[in-house]
Amino acid sequence: MDTQFISYVGVGVIVSVAIFVAFKARQVFKLRTIEKQIHELDLERLKQKTEYVLERLWGDTNGNVKLPEGLTFKEIVENAFIIDESIQEEIIGLNKINFDLISNGAGGSYFVYILDVYAHTIL
Repeated sequence: MDTQFISYVGVGVIVSVAIFVAFKARQVFKLRTIEKQIHELDLERLKQKTEYVLERLWGDTNGNVKLPEGLTFKEIVENAFIIDESIQEEIIGLNKINFDLISNGAGGSYFVYILDVYAHTIL
C-alpha cells in the first residue's frame, strides 16, 4: 500500500509540474506574440512617416519629376527599402533611411537613389 501511495504522489507531482510548465510556456508565447505585434505596429508607423517625408521631398523638386503612373510612395517605401530581414533589422534600417531623408533632404543618398530608380523627368 505504501508503494502505491508513493506512486500516486509521484504521478501527482509530475502532472503538476507538466501543467505549470505548459502554463508558463503559454505566458511566454503570449508575450512574444505581443512583442511581435508591437514591432509590427512600430514598423508600419515608421513606413508611414518615411512615406510622408519622401512625398514632401518629392514635392520640393518643383514638379520636374513624376512617379511612374500607378506607383505610390507607399509602394516605394515597401519595395525599395524593406528587405526580408528580421523585423528589428527592418526597423533599424528604415530608421536610418528616415533619418537620412530628414537630415539631408533632397541631397541625401537614399533620395537620390529613389530619383535614379523611379523618377521620370518632365521636360
